Amino acid sequence: MNNDSKGRYFLSGLLIALLILALGFLADSVFGQLAWFKTQWPNNVYFYSVLLIIGIAVGAISNGNFIKQLASFKALLPSAIILFVSGLLIMIMPLGQGIPYFSHINGLPLVFLLFYFFFFAGVHLSFNFLKLKGLRKLSVIGLLGMLVFLFASINGQNDYFVMKMRTGKNRAIFEASNHDGRVLRTPFALKFLELSLPKEEVEIQIIGTEKENKVDMQGDLKKGDKFTINGWIVNLNQYLEKAVFVDGEFVEKDTVNAVKAAKLKVLTSKGEVLSEGWVCSGSDGQVPVNLDVDGYDQLALIIPKTNSYQTKFRLFDTVSKYDDYTVGNAEEIAFKGWKISVEGFDERYGEASPIIDFHLVFDRWLETRFIGLALILIGLIIRLKIK
Repeated sequence: MNNDSKGRYFLSGLLIALLILALGFLADSVFGQLAWFKTQWPNNVYFYSVLLIIGIAVGAISNGNFIKQLASFKALLPSAIILFVSGLLIMIMPLGQGIPYFSHINGLPLVFLLFYFFFFAGVHLSFNFLKLKGLRKLSVIGLLGMLVFLFASINGQNDYFVMKMRTGKNRAIFEASNHDGRVLRTPFALKFLELSLPKEEVEIQIIGTEKENKVDMQGDLKKGDKFTINGWIVNLNQYLEKAVFVDGEFVEKDTVNAVKAAKLKVLTSKGEVLSEGWVCSGSDGQVPVNLDVDGYDQLALIIPKTNSYQTKFRLFDTVSKYDDYTVGNAEEIAFKGWKISVEGFDERYGEASPIIDFHLVFDRWLETRFIGLALILIGLIIRLKIK
């Protein structure tokens, strides 16, 4: 094959790859939400194995020059480059999130191109393997490594899960919300046992009753404090470290279900009183109390996350088999390929929080990607040695 032919084959392969990506982009808006192309374990292994075998069979029975041209190394190279770079991006940034414009092809476009590459890689293997002699046959290791890497990175996204599980002290659940919003069953259950906050710092936050987000905060509370928040002047008339609600007022009392309570007076910058009343954290016997300021925003007393809180929880492998773990806020445990960490708690309650949010990550094909890269490297070394 002369250089002109190689150049034409490369250009043809590039145009085919771009055409497949364009078709995939156009089809994505129509079929992108369907699950038929999002094959998961073990169906994805069966599907791509069959696709590769069909390509090998076509190569074995076909003598057509057109098929040979499409399955040539130069013709497949553009698709391999596009898929390999995409696989590396997905490997570095799972699901390709945060990569500008990558989401436009990370769907049906890459899936269609992967179908095409697997099929014609099978044809290429069939055409060339029998022709190779001796150690040259080992050069196919690089192509097999490429197939393994592309499968594990591009299709492997369908077996990658970033999930959130919210659970309480009186329940253990075997399900969590995936990053795409689906509620899926997990192979284990988590039950919240205990939260430890070595130092409970108290803060005041504004909570918008319509938009619900917290938009500002003020530091530790002390009796007699005066601070400005959202343009209001807030006077702290009374602060109780341990209190219970009795006859419309909070009184100081050290008991099991005691809460932190603060009596606030909110004024405008001109000194006009907007609101006055109590705010408190929550406990098993007391729901959090917020202070309505202007009909839209409320002031709330919260106990925010610190860098030293610890959570004790129970992990159920089955209904009757379990183990207890204690982790800090920056720690995680590994269980059957899952990484489990604590994401947060209800800051309105502090140590008495009735719920805990767990962060779960599972990547089935992580090691397989590195195996694929290693095979690619071995294949390149063999190719250079026997060239």
